[in-house]
Amino acid sequence: MEGMDNELKIIVLDPGHGGSDPGAGGFGLREKDLNLDIARRLRNLLCSYMVKVYLTRDSDTDVGLGERAAFANSLGADYFLSIHVNSGGGTGFESYIYTRAGKTAETLRDVLHSHLASFYAGAGFVDRGKKRAGFSVLRHTDMPACLIENLFIDSKADSERLSDFSFRECIAGAVLNGLVSAFDLRPAGEWNPAEEIGKLKNAGLISSHHQVTEKVLWGMFAAVINRCRGRSSVSDPWDPAGEVMKLKLDGLIFSEHGFETEVPWGEFATVLNRLRGLASTNPWDPGREIERLMADGLINSSHDPASTLNWGEFATVLNRVRGA
Repeated sequence: MEGMDNELKIIVLDPGHGGSDPGAGGFGLREKDLNLDIARRLRNLLCSYMVKVYLTRDSDTDVGLGERAAFANSLGADYFLSIHVNSGGGTGFESYIYTRAGKTAETLRDVLHSHLASFYAGAGFVDRGKKRAGFSVLRHTDMPACLIENLFIDSKADSERLSDFSFRECIAGAVLNGLVSAFDLRPAGEWNPAEEIGKLKNAGLISSHHQVTEKVLWGMFAAVINRCRGRSSVSDPWDPAGEVMKLKLDGLIFSEHGFETEVPWGEFATVLNRLRGLASTNPWDPGREIERLMADGLINSSHDPASTLNWGEFATVLNRVRGA
């Protein structure tokens, strides 16, 4: 969550498959779910480093192979990592770069592969080697790219480990170590979301405590935003529906919201950008609004516009906007 500048590396994580394409399956597992889970865990770990992180998908949606590469190309990404789980009855780990990939892609893959191979060897799995292939996401990306195959979903020993969320966290950690080494990533300042919430309380923007992972509801969100812009105070009688209406009357939102419903990231980003005078006009593109926050160093990882905001994130980004 630490602030970023325009010199930071951009890494795009590509959870393979998704939506109507489940990928491989075995022992009750679906590849698309495992890929997304590992990618999300890796993104969370990368948030502790000075790097910008994007996902080609952050939910169970259909994303074409061409779209994935085009997305990374449009960002001018420095690296593209496609995350997969293998099938076919084998075992172990392997990595791929494009058939005609250059020296940079090969060198970066070698570093990443070394860290992953060491991790898997320690877990009792074989290194199937560093390979080349003409996969679409490797062929059509403009930047160095790599595709990793993490064990075999249809082999019993492999699937048992893949089904363990703590093991998937370890996979993400091994990938993290490889990326940190390959790109010499520097740690960001330590993020303390509880402290960020405390700043809101000290500033008189909230009067009660909120848990870091607690979801932000529209009534409280509107009240804090209105207090920030001088339209409300903590001493006012509590009227969450009225606070939401103030946002609508002042053109910060354009649709009705129940004050007890959760705030999605797309709308959060839009309201903040409108406050900053930077929001897009028609058509509304919540994904683009999130990208604007990222470009301005207010966040350092992408978010699904439909995913819900929590208090740690809300407080942190709002404090950055306030300069607190």
